[in-house]
Amino acid sequence: MKNFFALKALKALKALKALKALKALKALKAQAKRKNFWLLIIIAVLSLLTIWGLLDINSQVEKLEKSEQAHSAHLLALLDQSNDLADIEIEFKVQVQEWKDILLRGNDAELYKKYWAAFELSEAKVQRELRELREQPMLGAATSQLSHSSYSAQPSEQLNAIEHRDLTHMSFAEKVDLAIAAHHQLSIIYRDFLSRFPLSENRDYAFEVDKNVRGIDRWLSAQLDALRADSVANQNSLQAIASAKQQQEIHALRLDIQRSVIGVLVALLANLMLLIDRIRTGAQELNTVKRDADAAIYQLAYSDGLTGLPNRRMFQDRLAHAITHSKNTDHYGGLIFLDLDNFKSLNDSKGHAQGDLLLIEVAQRLRAQVRASDVVARLGGDEFVVVLNDLRGDVETAAEQAGVIAEKICIALGEPYHLKSHTHHGGASIGVALFNRGEIDGEEILKRADTAMYQAKRAGRNTVRFYDEMVQDSLEARSNLQSGLHAALADNQLELYYQVQVDRHQRPIGAEALLRWHHPELGMMYPTQFIGMAEESDLIIHIGQWVLNSACAKLKEWEAHAHTRDLVLSINVSAAQLRKSKHLSKVENAHISTTKLHKPTFVEQVQVALQQSGINPARLKLEITESMALHDIEYTVSLLQHLKALGVSISMDDFGTGHSSLTHLKRMPLDQIKIDQSFVAEIATDNYDQAIVKSMIAMAASMDITILAEGVETASQQSVLAAQGCYNFQGYLFGKPLDSVAFEQSLLELKQSTGIGS
Repeated sequence: MKNFFALKALKALKALKALKALKALKALKAQAKRKNFWLLIIIAVLSLLTIWGLLDINSQVEKLEKSEQAHSAHLLALLDQSNDLADIEIEFKVQVQEWKDILLRGNDAELYKKYWAAFELSEAKVQRELRELREQPMLGAATSQLSHSSYSAQPSEQLNAIEHRDLTHMSFAEKVDLAIAAHHQLSIIYRDFLSRFPLSENRDYAFEVDKNVRGIDRWLSAQLDALRADSVANQNSLQAIASAKQQQEIHALRLDIQRSVIGVLVALLANLMLLIDRIRTGAQELNTVKRDADAAIYQLAYSDGLTGLPNRRMFQDRLAHAITHSKNTDHYGGLIFLDLDNFKSLNDSKGHAQGDLLLIEVAQRLRAQVRASDVVARLGGDEFVVVLNDLRGDVETAAEQAGVIAEKICIALGEPYHLKSHTHHGGASIGVALFNRGEIDGEEILKRADTAMYQAKRAGRNTVRFYDEMVQDSLEARSNLQSGLHAALADNQLELYYQVQVDRHQRPIGAEALLRWHHPELGMMYPTQFIGMAEESDLIIHIGQWVLNSACAKLKEWEAHAHTRDLVLSINVSAAQLRKSKHLSKVENAHISTTKLHKPTFVEQVQVALQQSGINPARLKLEITESMALHDIEYTVSLLQHLKALGVSISMDDFGTGHSSLTHLKRMPLDQIKIDQSFVAEIATDNYDQAIVKSMIAMAASMDITILAEGVETASQQSVLAAQGCYNFQGYLFGKPLDSVAFEQSLLELKQSTGIGS
């Protein structure tokens, strides 16, 4: 039988293992998240470096473009400078020539004034352009400090001094300063000449001045040509220097750009490699997580959480493979079904933790006793199975091989179990079923092995039995009968029969209600055929409730008739009914405040039935067996006392078969003792039975308890019983069990035959 608590423990362990698997998966996911977080940080940093490198490259390219533009502008400036010197030279020569013309025509005062004004403008322009040229950075000298005041005295001598200066070691800037000074002195000479000598009166001196001017003109023209040559040479030198420097700067910029591009490419390559590695690692982690999850799911779905053995689902799959293999190879296969003996008592006395340790130890011993090709599985609770493959030879040889393995398992499981501080002694009931050629399916094989296991239990436990078809047929019939019993309550197939109870004058004093089942196929069935089966389940509670309610209803009917109103009706109470009532009172009723579906105890059932029917409680008698009373004396005494408090009568049935002691008997509030029919059957001829019955009657009389003999079938039996002091009888001598209508009719007939009034 499956152990309820063990199954609950198994479910809890499976749930715990599922929780652990989920926690493991969550831990893997968290670890993957942490790795992804730092990887994303690295990728973000590399991406920022890449962006910064690209921006730096763009900035360097802009610098390169500006440098090239500045270089081009510098070259243009040098070219403009050369052009400016050429223009100054030409313009100065034009001025000198114009001045010559003025001197030659000095008698024309108006023309003189006109050209003098033009000369002043031209002079100012030439001096400004020369000074601008002098101030350019490329000339490399400071701005000239010459001023008009420097030439206020003796301009001619100063001009001559300028003309005869040594130009060999002079710089270009100094030469420009000298040209500016010469030009300025020349203009002073002209002004001084014009201010002192009118042209019409000093013609000779004008020619002298012209001569000097011509000399200065030649010298100044030569100086301007030299200046221009020096400017061109200086420009070429500066251009070469600037071009070399510019080329170096451009080359350096290009190298920086190349380095930046290489850095960006390296960062991008590293980023790409990290992404590829992340994808590969992520795929591996995903596969690992998926594999672990699949393994955890497979473990939960196909293995037992406590022992690690295959569970029922995996067992069914392996059994199906074994059947197919047997069909293909023509070899026999076998199934060993075992149930641990005394497992429930270990769980109840030592706790489920000890029971779990026992199950784990059993799994280890089973693995050690089977072959590598065999499959050990746990169905649940304390039930295990072993699938045997490749049992070669004929059926006798295959059975011998399976028997050897089963016996080895039986011996191994019978060894003591050392469970921490407790040593457990137990064994297993083992059933074996063989199969071949796919003649039967897995469900049928399991049923046969289960049947064989129950044969082993009935044989004394801790033993091995092979499947017997006759037992299987009996079990199937029993199962069908149990299913039909469920329908019997719903379809009103149950009925109470009544057997009269009489006194010494054969007057009816009561009746015993006996249950009958009108089976739609099997016909009339007696309690011995189905009550034992009902006691294995809660059906006994429902049947007992139905009997109690029906008996109370019948007593209520009898109250309306004179020949039945004084009868006492006895009903039998099953031992299993009281045991289940005891369990409910301790377990279910402890939670009555929090539970809506409260199952009443037997005392409550009786109380409710009495209240609903409204009968006199003294007319209802409850019969319990002696063996049932002795099973739990304390509980029985308490139960009977509560029932007596309700006003009902208590009778002990089958008295003398349970060997109860007087100590126990005197504690029970009994109203009647029924002598078992096994003592009545031979009482007329067996002195031993007579002595036993006599002692029973004497004991009952001393305890003021009435006594009734059941199973009285002959007048001699009645005579002997009456002679011993028993005056109440029940049996075929007075009437067989009858249905309600026939029983009431028999009472009328008995009344008429005896002439006893109501």
